[in-house]
Amino acid sequence: MNAQRRVSHALLTFALVATPAAAQRLQPDNGVPHISVSSTATVFRSPDVARVLVVITHTRETAREASEQTAAIADAVIETIAGVGIPRDSIITASYRIDPRYDNVRPGARRITGYVARTELAVSVRDLTRIGAVLDAALRGGATEITQISYRLNDATEAREEAYRKAVTEIRSNAATIAEAAGGRLGSIISIGTSQVPVQQPRVALGMAAQAPTIQPGEISVSVNVNARFEFIEND
Repeated sequence: MNAQRRVSHALLTFALVATPAAAQRLQPDNGVPHISVSSTATVFRSPDVARVLVVITHTRETAREASEQTAAIADAVIETIAGVGIPRDSIITASYRIDPRYDNVRPGARRITGYVARTELAVSVRDLTRIGAVLDAALRGGATEITQISYRLNDATEAREEAYRKAVTEIRSNAATIAEAAGGRLGSIISIGTSQVPVQQPRVALGMAAQAPTIQPGEISVSVNVNARFEFIEND
């Protein structure tokens, strides 16, 4: 799947700290007049890994029966998913719980009528063309429902580095424009700082279905923030 690349227009702010208007000079910061600029750049990529959450639930009169039945169905689901080409080490148990079911016989009194066992499997899919086959296999194997599909980048390093380059390029360009508009030119960089923005991962919420739907994952956004201070040199 070819990565689709797009970089958002950086969001820019700046501050010129000045003395009283009559002086028409920049206030030095530790003796150096400066321009402060910040930028946020975002790079978009197509995801290359999906995580599918598959739920198996079963109700029985005893906790042991509910647990054993759910475990048997979970094993069958794992077998059918592995049968469409997903490695077994890519299928893990994400959660397991067993809860009693109650019947309110009269106000203030509860009676246990059975137990519900719930197993959630997390399936990592690295070939996104197999998503439909994985969903279909899970349902055929006896899954109660497929609750969610989330998408991510296996390695966001390259996208993040591109975002940093874009942000710094925008900062330098705009800082130079600001300096020129203020009657001077840009000097050396005084300081620079960065922070990362959480990667936005598309999620598709699903429920119980008779067959696997067609899924469109969308894109992953990788964003960074960069802020910098430059020396401001006034024209003679």
